[in-house]
Amino acid sequence: MIRKRKRKANPLKPSTRSRVSKGPARDEKHLANVRLEKCLLHRDLWSPCYGALQAHHCRAIGPRTMGKRVSDYLVTPLCARHHILLHERGNEKAFWDGYLIDPAAWISSFSAEGRAAIQELKINKQE
Repeated sequence: MIRKRKRKANPLKPSTRSRVSKGPARDEKHLANVRLEKCLLHRDLWSPCYGALQAHHCRAIGPRTMGKRVSDYLVTPLCARHHILLHERGNEKAFWDGYLIDPAAWISSFSAEGRAAIQELKINKQE
């Protein structure tokens, strides 16, 4: 039996993979900071908060895309209960409207990166 040798990568030959990042911005540190905040629905008496805080990526704010997550700068803090509730309802815009909460306003007030991401979305909508 003849064995085939594995090819070793040539360190001098440039990689064929693109190093340019395509897609939405990712930032684990920003997500960790969002998870330190209170749940946006912590004042709701009928559905009290419980569970660990999670960073919810707000798809209702950005343009509709097929299977792509939005930027890590477009996130809001939700407890586990409210995060599950939001996904069970399915219609994110109706969920936020039902609680009279504007997630874009919270994102803009939380960080400069979030404010920039919101401004970028507004510019793209106008075009």
